[in-house]
Amino acid sequence: MKNLLVYTLLSVSAFYTQTAHATFVDSDSYCRIYGCVVISDGFGSNLYDVYRFSGGGTVPVGSPLIPWSGNPFHGAGPVNIVETGSTTPIPTSTPSASNGTQLAIDSDGNSTADISINDNNGNGYLDVSDSLSEFTLTNASNVMFSGGGETHSFYLTSRSTKLDLRARATVTSASADFGSAVSLSGIPFGVSITLSGNDSGVAYGSKASNGNFSATAGINDLGDVSSTYTSVARFTRAAGIRRFSDGNQHVYRQSLRFNLIYGYPIFDLSQGDGAIQFRVEYAPYKL
Repeated sequence: MKNLLVYTLLSVSAFYTQTAHATFVDSDSYCRIYGCVVISDGFGSNLYDVYRFSGGGTVPVGSPLIPWSGNPFHGAGPVNIVETGSTTPIPTSTPSASNGTQLAIDSDGNSTADISINDNNGNGYLDVSDSLSEFTLTNASNVMFSGGGETHSFYLTSRSTKLDLRARATVTSASADFGSAVSLSGIPFGVSITLSGNDSGVAYGSKASNGNFSATAGINDLGDVSSTYTSVARFTRAAGIRRFSDGNQHVYRQSLRFNLIYGYPIFDLSQGDGAIQFRVEYAPYKL
């Protein structure tokens, strides 16, 4: 059985601020007056300022916000993009030969999988322990990726600023037939938000707005964000995502969940085997 590896390495540029008992977006005067953005993962948070502490003034429209590198604030810590619905960080190591993407069979040509490989060890990968029940091939039978794709997330809030969230995708490695057959433009990509919920004990959104969210038109695959940092979502509410103050709490109740949706490329066995590994970086810009 051939292994086909599709893998993502995702990162948010990381830096931080100063100690407070209320959330930082409530207590910091620079955040209240000039604006700021906080990105979190359920454990730690990164802060980005609109005010330029070196030289004064604010970040111009269309420029990246400034990652804070001063004294740590309440809840500061490293941020990892997580599996949607949990606080489990996505893997950042290079996939091995035992980390193949699960496959399935479309037996009647309707582009929907109706025969799946048995994941006997339950690890979510295609490997030598997996099996496939007997089935009949027809002219309409086709091999496809199982599940359709992956969804990852982070938590996002802002105050006193409009936000343009941008992304940049790069291929970090590609090997064998599959690596050369699939490009970034062959990997579907989209974004969405979840306004409130509870992920592995992290309750978010009860004091957040949707920030007047809109997904940026024309972003359909990773090829659309491969040349430079490109807008993928905009939050046009001038007051920001934060809706109410939340003393003595972390920023999660003032945050929404930002979802990153990656589809699997169209595949058939004529593309052989191999691997593709890509990295997607996200950065907040002033809108």
